[in-house]
Amino acid sequence: MNQRRLARVTRRLALCAVGLAACAPLGIVQPGTPQAPEVLKVALTDGSIQVRPRMVARGKVGLEVSNDGTLEHGVHVVGPGVDEQSDEFLSPGQRRTMWLELAPGTFRVFCPDGDHAERGMSAQFVVTDRASWFRR
Repeated sequence: MNQRRLARVTRRLALCAVGLAACAPLGIVQPGTPQAPEVLKVALTDGSIQVRPRMVARGKVGLEVSNDGTLEHGVHVVGPGVDEQSDEFLSPGQRRTMWLELAPGTFRVFCPDGDHAERGMSAQFVVTDRASWFRR
């Protein structure tokens, strides 16, 4: 292989790697398995909750919760067959993972402290029947 061809192939491989790395924010993620369940990242701030990805497959799902705000916050999850609340509130900077067995449906995650949910600390995510690489 000559130098020009090698350089062209190297550039194309680099572009492919960059393209694949950019897929996760666009909603393309590997589905979970029973041995490696999917994990939702739940970021709590003092006025909102961000959940990523917003769609997962049924079964065991982890909620990796981080309090990125300046106040203490809790986590409450409600949906089909689920009404779970974290045992303790998280101080600013704290992280905790909750493991839940989820059936298909729409779930709401919110902060149960005072009027935090009414002030915007609420979000939804969807649990589907089948695993998929594509998420919203």
